[in-house]
Amino acid sequence: MGQTSFHGIDLAEVHLDGVVLKYLDLTAVNMQAASLQRANLQRSILTAGCLDQANMQGCYLYRSHLERSSMQQVQLQRANLSHAYLKGANLQGANLHQAQLMGTDLRDANLTDCLIQDANLKSALYSANTQFSPSFNPVLAGMKLWTAETLVNYSHQRVRGQRTWDWGWQCS
Repeated sequence: MGQTSFHGIDLAEVHLDGVVLKYLDLTAVNMQAASLQRANLQRSILTAGCLDQANMQGCYLYRSHLERSSMQQVQLQRANLSHAYLKGANLQGANLHQAQLMGTDLRDANLTDCLIQDANLKSALYSANTQFSPSFNPVLAGMKLWTAETLVNYSHQRVRGQRTWDWGWQCS
C-alpha cells in the first residue's frame, strides 16, 4: 500500500470532524485552529506540523508521528495517543484530560501548563529534557525515564509474555 503525501499543505481552521485520515504523510502541515474532533489519524505522520489551538477531542492518533510538532493549547481530551511518537513536541498548555498516552514517546517534549488530570500515561517514555509543570510527577503517573538501558530492554523484549515496542512508523 502506498503512502499518500500532503507534505506542507495549509489546512488552518479547516473542519475535519470525524474523518478518516490514517496512514497519511502530513509532514509540516498547518492545522492551526483546525477542528479534528473524533478524526482517525492512526499511524499518520504529522512531523514538524503546526496544530496550535486545534480541537482534537476524541481523536484517534494511535502510533502517529507528531515529533517536533507545535501543539500549544491543543484540545486532546479523551484522545487516544497510545504508542504515538511525540519526541520534541511542544504541548505547552494542552488539555490532555482523560487522554490515553500509554507507551507514548514524550522524550524532550514540553508539557508545561498542561491539564493532565485522569490521563493514562502508563509506560510513556520521558527524558531528562522533557519539561513538566513543577506540580507534575512523571514517576507517580507511571511514566518511564528513557535511558540507554531502556533502549536495550525495549529492543530485546521478545521474551515470552512481554509486549514488543516499535517506535518507528510502519504502514501495515
